Amino acid sequence: MAIFVSILLPLVTLMATVLNKYSNSDLIVATNLGREEMEKTLNNRTFVDEKNMVKINRISWNISKRIQEDNGLVSITIEVSRRSDDKVLASLYTEKYLGQK
Repeated sequence: MAIFVSILLPLVTLMATVLNKYSNSDLIVATNLGREEMEKTLNNRTFVDEKNMVKINRISWNISKRIQEDNGLVSITIEVSRRSDDKVLASLYTEKYLGQK
């Protein structure tokens, strides 16, 4: 039994690692793309909904920006996903008060 467990446990761990579709580098790239888009939005004050596609290292990424305004308060949501399966890997949210119009 002990021999079986000592062989089975590392095998299951290896399979879980191999089956994990997204690597840490994918999550880092997605987060950095989201941060970059958030900084551009805040600096340029481009408060409009947008969808962009970026290609990095032969991988295409979708960047989606949603804006909501309510009495001078702007809510910004940015989601980054791989174009191949459109699963969101990074989601960023912030609010900025622009004052009453």
